[in-house]
Amino acid sequence: MTRKKVLLGAAIAAAPLLALVAGCIIEVGDASIHLTWTINGQAATGDACTAANAARVRIVEDDNNDGFEDWRSIDFQCADGSEETIEHFHSGKVTYIAFELRSAAGTVLSRVPSSGYEAFTPAVGSNARSAAFTTSATQKAFLKFAWYLHYVGGPTWAPQVCTQFGATKVQFWLETNGDDTADDTVDYVCSAGQGSTGEIFTAGQAIKYAFALYDAGGTLLSKSTNWDTKTLAAGENDHGRVNFILGDYGPLDVDLTWADKISDPAYGPCDGDPYTTDKVGYLLKASNGDTYGDPVNIATDPTTCEVTYTWDIVDFDTYLLIVDGANTAGTVEWHGECPNLLVDNWALDSNAFTCQIAMTKSP
Repeated sequence: MTRKKVLLGAAIAAAPLLALVAGCIIEVGDASIHLTWTINGQAATGDACTAANAARVRIVEDDNNDGFEDWRSIDFQCADGSEETIEHFHSGKVTYIAFELRSAAGTVLSRVPSSGYEAFTPAVGSNARSAAFTTSATQKAFLKFAWYLHYVGGPTWAPQVCTQFGATKVQFWLETNGDDTADDTVDYVCSAGQGSTGEIFTAGQAIKYAFALYDAGGTLLSKSTNWDTKTLAAGENDHGRVNFILGDYGPLDVDLTWADKISDPAYGPCDGDPYTTDKVGYLLKASNGDTYGDPVNIATDPTTCEVTYTWDIVDFDTYLLIVDGANTAGTVEWHGECPNLLVDNWALDSNAFTCQIAMTKSP
């Protein structure tokens, strides 16, 4: 931080090196004070000063230690946090000083020491001093946030896909002892999509935090890539969106058309003339031959015939879709296989396919 030389007097603005104050000439010595201050244990930021109703920090002097403040005083802006006087003090000469935190109206909010003055014998040049001000005029603060669940290959940031991934809980992690582990936690329902800590903090407080996503069994599905830090203002503080990365998944859409044998051959929708495809069963197989997801059995639990069959979230892979279709009487008359269904990054490929299902048995 660049140190600033600040001239004496109640005004904070710069003035000539020798200035007339109340009819007296300010003497120039060979020693200065570099003062750093905090408020209620926090750095003296603009938010911390506002929360404490503080505007200025003053160095007051009592050269004779007689309990009366000399005409010489030095004011700084509260939010500066650290400032330096001109070389107004004389090295080796004892003077008595105190530090005050003041409101804009001049009310003393905090004083170091709390009463009297402390003896100060400066050395030549800059002399570092600090003041830890404490006040009762603190304001509450809280952090609000929202979360999105994202899968690579999904359509941008997908909000609240908690059900598809079995995610039930978002957890707020608060780190308090410098070891990058959660010391306090607060839980939120995943499907809510947003949350707030409530007013558990004070304005000017610096916090370090992160977020995590869990399923019902307590398995960690995703977490923040880094710990965030923030010095809180009074009232609401908006973290913004938490983006939980869930892995390489994409959607799969397959449009089916059905043969009707009127031409050589002709394919159409479920209810195309002259034959209606009423019920459908299917099986989706991954590249290793394993069945992906739950198969639909046409004999015991068929689904209705639809134009498009959609899987919102499947692993990146190449799939085979095996399809059977039945007429309104329940007789299976159609069968087909749809190979090479490649699911990859949705941003590069729509992952949408068309497949023709042949009629294998004439009505």
